[in-house]
Amino acid sequence: EHTIWSERYDGSIEDIFAFQDDVTATTASRLAVQIDMAERRRLISQNHPNIHAYGMILRGQDLSFRFRPESNWHARRLYEQARNLDPRYARSYAALSRTFNVEWRYAWTSDPEAALNEALKLANLAVLHDDLDARGYSEMGLAHLYKKQHDPAIAAYERALQLNPNDADLLAEMGDCLVYVRQAERSVKLLERAMRLNPYYPDAYLWYLGDAYFQLGEYEKTIETLQKMRDGSEGHRLMAASHAYLGNTQEAEKHARALLEVHPNFTTEQWRKVPPHKYPEDTELLVEGLRKAGLR
Repeated sequence: EHTIWSERYDGSIEDIFAFQDDVTATTASRLAVQIDMAERRRLISQNHPNIHAYGMILRGQDLSFRFRPESNWHARRLYEQARNLDPRYARSYAALSRTFNVEWRYAWTSDPEAALNEALKLANLAVLHDDLDARGYSEMGLAHLYKKQHDPAIAAYERALQLNPNDADLLAEMGDCLVYVRQAERSVKLLERAMRLNPYYPDAYLWYLGDAYFQLGEYEKTIETLQKMRDGSEGHRLMAASHAYLGNTQEAEKHARALLEVHPNFTTEQWRKVPPHKYPEDTELLVEGLRKAGLR
């Protein structure tokens, strides 16, 4: 016999059933993080004997979270290979959708509108091929969000969570979405739950949580959160703006310089078009903070 995972839980006996539910959800999620057996069963149940397509998706996911043009390109090639291996595999369309969304977000294309349209088209195809796979709905939500179609975005995320309520990534991404519609308090709760469910969470969770605190005006918490990132590259915008609002001029300028090292073509005018806030003044809060940090 071997113990493959153990953990201690602290809770109150006064609400034993809620505590039991929390332990059950956490256990289910963490096992899903370690081995995605549900996805393997999905492949088998849909008569997908070729597991190689699934392997391509896993290889591409690591590249996707690096937020670099070359990594995004390589991830897309892997996802295209997965689609070619199995044109019915919904997850490949969802993964491809994300690469076009990221391409639009960082202006790595000469036709941004076409990239975002392609992201939504691929997300719709993912749902068409498998309307019980939450990933298709999550990518649909993301594409609608960046088109500033907020109600369809939230509806898609809600459907994704109905299908897989203990998926930490889905919880985190919906938390990110809620920041842009002035539901930052709920965002914080979802992100904290995501972190409990997945103790090996990627830096993106911290980035989303830092953004939620920023929208709440809690700049010190924003900084404290982003300092925990293993790779702080994508945290420099919020770090620069938060330090600027707190009057920490030297720190703000340091993060502004670091941001330009990672994204040398960054301008506040270009970035103003990216955050999909429902209310323009929320975008201006970030832009003004970046300008206070010395960015133009």
